[in-house]
Amino acid sequence: MGVPQGAGSPSAANAKLEEAVKSMLRSDEQLRQAKLKVNADVTKNEVTLSGTVESDATRAKAAELAKAAHVGVVVNNRITVRPRHRE
Repeated sequence: MGVPQGAGSPSAANAKLEEAVKSMLRSDEQLRQAKLKVNADVTKNEVTLSGTVESDATRAKAAELAKAAHVGVVVNNRITVRPRHRE
């Protein structure tokens, strides 16, 4: 009902948005290694990021890249920061 004609199913649109965000995250070496989870909900125009990174800067970069993947998307950044302990 809420899907514009020709847009396909919401699940297909979600997958397309998730892939766009994952592609942006893969462009950064630290984020590629973090293997973050991406969940999209096109009906709400939002993306949720989750996982663990080593710094606040990396966490912020993930959110910026996700926003750049799709104009106007809302990013719920649930990434936790856990610095690597150096021995």
